[in-house]
Amino acid sequence: MLKTLEYPVCVASSAPMAKIRKALNVTNLSHYFGVDAERLAVRHRLFSSYDIGSCKPEPGLFLYAANNMGFLPESCVFIEDSDVGIPAARSAGIYALKYSCDEELAERNNVFSNMKLLAKQLDKIYQKKCDRSSLVKNM
Repeated sequence: MLKTLEYPVCVASSAPMAKIRKALNVTNLSHYFGVDAERLAVRHRLFSSYDIGSCKPEPGLFLYAANNMGFLPESCVFIEDSDVGIPAARSAGIYALKYSCDEELAERNNVFSNMKLLAKQLDKIYQKKCDRSSLVKNM
C-alpha cells in the first residue's frame, strides 16, 4: 500500500526512536520513511514523543511532525492505532483516521480495518481538504 501512496508520509509515535526504527526494519518498511536500514539514518520523517517531550493525548507530537514535514496541521491526515491518538490529532486540528482490526468498529466514521482501501479513503479526504498540487511539491 505504501508503494502506491502518492502522499508524503512520516511516523509520529509515542514509542522511543529505537523501537520505531526496529519495527520499521523488522517489517521492511524503513525505506518508505527515509530510514537507511544499514546506518539507521533518519531524514526527518520519524518523530518520537520521547524526543520532543510531548505525549499523546497532548497534540504536540502531531503539530511537531506536521511542521517538520512542511505542512499546516489542517492539511494533514494522521493514521492512528491508539485511542489516545485520535483526540491528540483533533486538538491539533488534524484529521485522524483510526485503524482497527475489528471490522465492526470499521463501520464507524473515521475508522477502517483494511489497509488496501486506505489510499482511496485518503484521496476522498484530500479532495475535500486541499489542492493536491501543494502536496506533490513537498514529497
